[in-house]
Amino acid sequence: MPTIVVVGDTDQEAERLARSLLYFMSAFRSGEPVEPQLLAEEADEVEFSPRYRGLVEMFLRSWIIGSPDNAARQTASLAEELGVSEMMINPVTAANASQPANRAPNREFTLRALAERLL
Repeated sequence: MPTIVVVGDTDQEAERLARSLLYFMSAFRSGEPVEPQLLAEEADEVEFSPRYRGLVEMFLRSWIIGSPDNAARQTASLAEELGVSEMMINPVTAANASQPANRAPNREFTLRALAERLL
């Protein structure tokens, strides 16, 4: 089961980094035309349409978003709940304007943070 995970230095930073993907996925799942994923700073300025509310709530229930320690706890808890010993982590997150958008270094940060705490 692939699991979307966004890790930031703090829970608030992780939530900020997840906004871009929340917006993209809400538009995509609504059947609306989609643009490339926004940079984190661009997503900060976006107002979510009320029609996205149900989708955003659904995503937030199934995604893991948080600080390294909180995300690791949530990941371990989900694995235990599902009775699995392996999980596929999809580290999707926005890049900041100062970072290369084609790399989004937070993806690597997410995987390293989880590996340090779970392996």
